[in-house]
Amino acid sequence: SEQSTGNNDRVRTFFKFGGERVFITRQEVQLIKRKSNAIDKPSLILLGFKPIDAIPMTHRLNRSYLGYPNDNVTRGSKVAFAHLHAAMIRKKVLAIGELLVRSNATSRL
Repeated sequence: SEQSTGNNDRVRTFFKFGGERVFITRQEVQLIKRKSNAIDKPSLILLGFKPIDAIPMTHRLNRSYLGYPNDNVTRGSKVAFAHLHAAMIRKKVLAIGELLVRSNATSRL
């Protein structure tokens, strides 16, 4: 877990790792967050699937986004999306993913 130590003159951030304090600068934290996206453009990362009953309705509606295919950007996406959607309905599962809507967005996982 991230913690800070020091006085007002110098605040140092560290993470406890292997029982030791590993100090890290604010610039390093920002760099890690920026690089954790793996790509520097908006993206949707599919993390997996959960049974529909495992996710409360409030979680499904609160911060949901509708994803749709665009063959002009990614050829074959309409067919892939249709097959994925049909399989999800047949198996009664929902897709879980992380949406980064801006290139400078950072992962919240």
